[in-house]
Amino acid sequence: MSTEKKKIRGKVRGFVAMPGAGKNYLADILKEHNYVSIGGGDIIREECRKRGLALTSKNQTDVSLDIYAKEGPDAIGKRIASKVEKYLEEGKDVVIEGIRKVEDNHHYAKNFDDYKLAYVFVPTKVRHKRLLERQDNDRKVTIDEILERDREEIVHKRIGDLIVHADHVINNTSTDHKEIEKQVLEFAEITN
Repeated sequence: MSTEKKKIRGKVRGFVAMPGAGKNYLADILKEHNYVSIGGGDIIREECRKRGLALTSKNQTDVSLDIYAKEGPDAIGKRIASKVEKYLEEGKDVVIEGIRKVEDNHHYAKNFDDYKLAYVFVPTKVRHKRLLERQDNDRKVTIDEILERDREEIVHKRIGDLIVHADHVINNTSTDHKEIEKQVLEFAEITN
């Protein structure tokens, strides 16, 4: 008797990218085509609310480190996968924004029948300009903080190890929405 879990049917698409590459923008395109969107940030914010904490950057970082310390290196990925399963069981397709760990990617590929990962490419200077321009009262950052976050993504989170597993590359440099949308729909295998 096999103990292997049956893969759940439905499309699951994931994005891996450096900060400022436009993962949310691309997920919004899929949401226009009836996808449900979820990301690690959603999990962290939900946990902060459960703990009665303000949604500050420091609280979110502390909560995320606490989750990993208590539940292991794949904790957030498992929480995301649980939510993805529920959406798939409801017949919904899902986009996962901002996949950060190779272990999570392997878990999704193993457990979801139609899972694909796209690397969202944007040149560094363009990403940095976007991050500086999109600041609001809650997210003011300096170029030094952006560079430090990039180093964190590359050195500590080892995002490059995940990028090499991508099934697809989306170049999110164009200002032509139709061109970007075309790439996203091709990746998601959506035909109009």
